[in-house]
Amino acid sequence: AAVEAMSTIHVANLSPAVDQNMLRQIFGHFGAIVDVRLIAQSGPAAYAFVDFAAPDAARKALEMSGAEFGGRPLRVELAKNTPQTAATTTAAPEAPGDLAAELFVGGLSVTTTAEPLRRHFSRFGNVVEANVATHRSTGVSKGFAFLRFAAVDQARAALA
Repeated sequence: AAVEAMSTIHVANLSPAVDQNMLRQIFGHFGAIVDVRLIAQSGPAAYAFVDFAAPDAARKALEMSGAEFGGRPLRVELAKNTPQTAATTTAAPEAPGDLAAELFVGGLSVTTTAEPLRRHFSRFGNVVEANVATHRSTGVSKGFAFLRFAAVDQARAALA
């Protein structure tokens, strides 16, 4: 059976020391975990998806956003399935605080930098932060980025 999109969280800013078992320990007390997927791109894991058996557990797990593990504050948001396009974007609907104003942008060229992304998405609102994920050792883009808008409605407009 497919897990509902709202039962899955996206966990970013992971330390290389964090593994699947640690993620199960970190998030397991919020509810039953169905699956944990670490996404590593030619090196240490950069982010993960944690599937819960119930949407309520995923929503409760959002409170871990900002908690430090391995010297890094976790960024936790609800994952959302969207149709695949050249650049896939997902947002954290109804997430607490300003995480709902943050978009994950995937499928980027390795030559894409933050400034063109900021310019492109600024037509939807004030982009206060644009970060292209890069490999620590090489500085080459990992093909995804995070954009933070000044307001949730601006981030939602970018998804429309």
